[in-house]
Amino acid sequence: MSVFRGFSYLDVPLYWAAQTSGAFVGALIIYVLNEPAIRTLESTHTTTTIGVFITGLQTPSTSLIVAFFAEFLGTALLVFVILASSEGRGITPTDPRFQPVVIGMTLTAVGLGLGQQTGFALNPARDFGPRVFVAIAGWGWKEAFARQGWYFWVPLVAPFFGAFGGAF
Repeated sequence: MSVFRGFSYLDVPLYWAAQTSGAFVGALIIYVLNEPAIRTLESTHTTTTIGVFITGLQTPSTSLIVAFFAEFLGTALLVFVILASSEGRGITPTDPRFQPVVIGMTLTAVGLGLGQQTGFALNPARDFGPRVFVAIAGWGWKEAFARQGWYFWVPLVAPFFGAFGGAF
């Protein structure tokens, strides 16, 4: 938005902080509401429930390169559709109430088509805020960040570049 639509560069850090904080609080709420079930499962499997909060490689055969490409492409498609449908002369009819339908269908298509590789973050804040939460809440910093070959950088970096690609 800053590069292609005039969103103030000065507002970007505040926007990032707000999104990441919101994702952190969302993870906290999910944890509080489901804490008894999480603790029951965690007593038998130490990493079973971390996937409720953060994304990760969904199969052992998914490589970091495939995961990066899936996150990049999913974010690029989503940003492309968001910008194209908000253009005023873009892909949606003149009624602005149709834009949420188009974005919802896009998210569904991205999730079904690309979500099997990573769980599709599509936004660095969606993964990073909950990742910090799980590190603090008991899974530990190593489990939150070093698991799956240091996968954590994929949902931080790939959506960032995917958003540029989709906006371009």
